[in-house]
Amino acid sequence: RPEKAEGAAGADTMREDIPRLCLWSTGLTMAVLYIAGATKPLVITSALLANLYLGAAYWTSAKALWFDIARKRAWVLTLAIATILAPAGVGSAVYMAMTGDLWRPEAYFASTPVGDAAVAAFLAFLVADCVVGSEQYREQFGLLEGWVHHVGYLVVCAAALKSPFSSGMAPCMVIEVTTVILAVGHIWPAYRADLLFGVAFFLIRIVYCVFVMVVVMGAPNLPPIVPLFGTTAILMHAHWFRKWCIGQWRRGCTAQEASGDSGDSEVTPLQDVTVECGPDRPKPGRATRQGPGRGPMMLEETPEARALLAVHKVAINGT
Repeated sequence: RPEKAEGAAGADTMREDIPRLCLWSTGLTMAVLYIAGATKPLVITSALLANLYLGAAYWTSAKALWFDIARKRAWVLTLAIATILAPAGVGSAVYMAMTGDLWRPEAYFASTPVGDAAVAAFLAFLVADCVVGSEQYREQFGLLEGWVHHVGYLVVCAAALKSPFSSGMAPCMVIEVTTVILAVGHIWPAYRADLLFGVAFFLIRIVYCVFVMVVVMGAPNLPPIVPLFGTTAILMHAHWFRKWCIGQWRRGCTAQEASGDSGDSEVTPLQDVTVECGPDRPKPGRATRQGPGRGPMMLEETPEARALLAVHKVAINGT
């Protein structure tokens, strides 16, 4: 089904609004950090740079032809921030694994430069996506995956910068690897990789997150927000993975039905030509060709069609 695109005038208006939205998101990001008490120079600088990067990415994407499609436009900021957080998360996880900190609960409750920068950048994205999404792709910005998800993570990021436990958030940014795969597939369908996404999602967002949660639960004096947030995140990941499995199963059934309908018997081009009659059929005297996955294609009654039918009759009857 063709995706609906806005009119040229609407798309131009959205492009003109990008600088205003960027200023709004930057101001709100600074306000959230100030309220949270996360005013360290590194945190402020990282948030400002993230806003600048997100604004530049969105502005650049506005020149693409697919920008007029809301479903694609809604993934621009997500892909932009994921390309930063995914490498940061992988690097943090590998470093903690090499030093043994990945298995030590106390290592997740500290403040590190990489953790502070990554969490501040993610917080800036959450604010920017809420601001831009509420105006430019409102129909794609759902209640659960949009507002509830973003506001919940805003609270967690603010707590991680203040408590602190940004060192525990950094290795969890590995989950953004799956976000890159998903976002690329939404914006450029030719690069969609459903199987790769499903396998990566299961290994990272379920197996790896459960492992991290088990390790963290062993920490003494555990802040209540940590198990609450971790359990909620894993349950949400399991919900999304279930939806993905159902979608893949339905696509597989549809593909099997389509191949079954077209592959029940082998037919030659001559055997595929018929004359159909009836209230829902073509008018008598017209030949139709039914191909796999296609509707009947009408052939007007012409000398060529009559000759083809004659050849078909000879091939069947042998006379």
